[in-house]
Amino acid sequence: MTETGESVDWAAVERRERRSGGPAFLVSAAFFAAIVLLTGRFVLREGSAAWLAVGIFLAGFALLQAVVVLRARTGPRARMLRFRYALRHRVDPGPGVRERVDVAARQLSGMRTLGWIFPLTPAALLLGARWDRPLTTVPAALVVAGATVAFVVHWRRTTAAARRWVADPPGPAREVPPPTRRERLTSGRGLLWLLVGTLVIGVGVGLVGVLVFGD
Repeated sequence: MTETGESVDWAAVERRERRSGGPAFLVSAAFFAAIVLLTGRFVLREGSAAWLAVGIFLAGFALLQAVVVLRARTGPRARMLRFRYALRHRVDPGPGVRERVDVAARQLSGMRTLGWIFPLTPAALLLGARWDRPLTTVPAALVVAGATVAFVVHWRRTTAAARRWVADPPGPAREVPPPTRRERLTSGRGLLWLLVGTLVIGVGVGLVGVLVFGD
């Protein structure tokens, strides 16, 4: 039986979404701690400074989660907690939310290429790992690799759900606003060219740095 918006217990969905910040925080903490154990660095900081940077990042993440939960306790903002469930299960979340899911689904459906690009950064971390310290590096590498696989699977499922939504959006017939210039730049071919351009600029800056400051 296909689930419909009327058959969903949206109050329970909203409660689950408010509680999801806790597990997300713990996963983020484990992932970033694993990066420090793996490489000894975090955002260009090393040693104690790297752990301090992780702590600052996680504190900001926790504060953001708290703000989201507090703002979504009651009223219209609480309805936005239906967003992920509606997209994943392709059910109508009601007015005020369905329109945002329409736009987000269109954006996500053009970003599936990122599922193949995301693993590049963890792969670089593994190549630069401190393999002379296997007692900490091996468990950290397993955490980083496992988190990367889980995220890629999640991303591919999300973009697949977005494509299903775009192909057959639930709820009443409606017009979706045309894509903005920003959306065209951050999805589909625009996103691919943006990533290629960023890579070319990064390589160019690195080469200039080697030529100017290298021995």
